[in-house]
Amino acid sequence: MKNYGITMEGGFINEKASGLPSHTSEDEARLLYNTVSKQLHLGDDSAWHLLGKSGDFGTAVTGFSDNDPLTTNNVYLVDTTSSSLTGILPATPTDGMALTIVDIKGQFKTNNFIISGNGNNINGSATLTLDRTDMFCSLLYIGADGWKADIGGTLSSISGNSSSTGGVGNVLHKTAAYTALDNDFIFCDTTSAAFTITLPSTGLVDGSSVSVYDQKGQFSDNNLTVNGAGNDIIGKSTLAINSKYARVDFIWDTGTSEWKTDYSNASSNRVNVIDISANYSAKIDDFIFCDTFSGAYTVTLPTSGNLQNNSRITIFDQKNTFESYNLTVVPSDGTINGEASLVCDNNGLRVDFIWDYENGDWKLDFGGSLVTDASAVDMSYRNWLIKTADFNIVEKEKYIVDTSSAVITATLPPSSVDGKSVRIADGGNFNTNNLIIERNGNTIEGVTENMTVATENMSFELVFYNNNWILA
Repeated sequence: MKNYGITMEGGFINEKASGLPSHTSEDEARLLYNTVSKQLHLGDDSAWHLLGKSGDFGTAVTGFSDNDPLTTNNVYLVDTTSSSLTGILPATPTDGMALTIVDIKGQFKTNNFIISGNGNNINGSATLTLDRTDMFCSLLYIGADGWKADIGGTLSSISGNSSSTGGVGNVLHKTAAYTALDNDFIFCDTTSAAFTITLPSTGLVDGSSVSVYDQKGQFSDNNLTVNGAGNDIIGKSTLAINSKYARVDFIWDTGTSEWKTDYSNASSNRVNVIDISANYSAKIDDFIFCDTFSGAYTVTLPTSGNLQNNSRITIFDQKNTFESYNLTVVPSDGTINGEASLVCDNNGLRVDFIWDYENGDWKLDFGGSLVTDASAVDMSYRNWLIKTADFNIVEKEKYIVDTSSAVITATLPPSSVDGKSVRIADGGNFNTNNLIIERNGNTIEGVTENMTVATENMSFELVFYNNNWILA
């Protein structure tokens, strides 16, 4: 056993319990909060130790206030019942400095606890947000590598499920190919080159887990590939990860004999990665691998009462079958870019749905990159859509507009991103019944007027740039 304040070699097993169990040899490096006595205990190879006693592993600190300093050899029992709090690490720490933070009221999910590195990185990031109920976080300073976090529970910056033994698992650092063992938590450094982590193939039980984390923020430049070693990973033999500071937990599901995943990255909250092959009611933060190989089906978005502004859901064509068997996405209430539904009919399509609280509408973002494999997301235009009545234009769509019955008004988005575009073609009657392009607040060709299209069989493209739609 090696002591740095309260930190031991290996991964901590951090948890709460209603009572202190009898000590066994397996309790070494186990950090346990007794909810009955309200005391924190640390196990070594022979006994339990009550933290906060003179001469033990640290001093218990209560009454923490916002922006208080975090100092070495302390165990901070933090209560965020009233509001989120921030703790500031030392500006000039020395090797071996260590401390622990405990969510004593189970409120970190509601009111986060934010740790500021004060100029030093924490697991590769400037700050670390503790945002899961009943969390423990033990921090150890290691010179040029900065602060390392040894965690129980889940974190927004390296979030996901805890290991199969209840803590962060066997902490390893890898810069080259490696075959993982159950309960490994692997800090992966792809600065020099991309490499592959191979998951274990034998001795697996329900809940066996392996976690990988982008230690240096290099996955976007040099991808990490995870190989299932003959077992599927949510329906795939391999999974390539290309998002900076991503963490992916791989959890073995005995029922389906495959690895399930739980995904997050440093710039977002937790993402629930799932795969489906039938009708599904989506939840906030779902990243849904959709398999329509056996037939079309529908994904229903959550009700507005459960949403906040910018709540996000993502769908991805897992089997490249959306063109043959469409996926239909419908809102529980509100609209999707002003429409009652969205039909996904382009192979390899990924769509992010972002909730616009003010307007009660799901905005769309086609493409993006969370998880990729050989069937990369198709960024091309979708199939042509036929419109016979007034409609709202969606970027990157192609429309055939049939005005044989009446004049039609197509309304451009109120805002866009430079370079986004839309294509429109005449169904054969623009000269009889015109098409009106409603500018919706932006100029068209530099003019503050709507655009009237009256030329038969005309086809054109509008490209957005600098708050102006350009006719291409």
